[in-house]
Amino acid sequence: MGVSRVFEPLVIQSHKGPYEVCFDEDALESLNASDLSGLHFIVDRRVASLYAAKMDKILAHSSLLLIDATEDAKSLEQFPAYVTHLVDKSVKRGHTLVVSGGATATGATATAGVAAEPVSGA
Repeated sequence: MGVSRVFEPLVIQSHKGPYEVCFDEDALESLNASDLSGLHFIVDRRVASLYAAKMDKILAHSSLLLIDATEDAKSLEQFPAYVTHLVDKSVKRGHTLVVSGGATATGATATAGVAAEPVSGA
């Protein structure tokens, strides 16, 4: 049986509203060559090491958080540091969190993004 590849954007209907997930074989190169303003990166340290040449602009970005893909990185004790990083980098509603890595980096990004999201209203 052949490998199924998804290249069309996928719209996820979440409780916070829809968001789009894109699949691209040249994603790192495309993203690295694009305008990175309004983006915040959370990158698995191993991915950064393996693909440093393809993501040099991303790795030099002012809002980059490198994390280790360990069980400790997923612990609740680590999340205040992730949230503090995003707040210190002035994350705003409408900015985009970009994750590069596996489950640890994805989980950290999702949780930190929700926790750092500015609250509106009184």
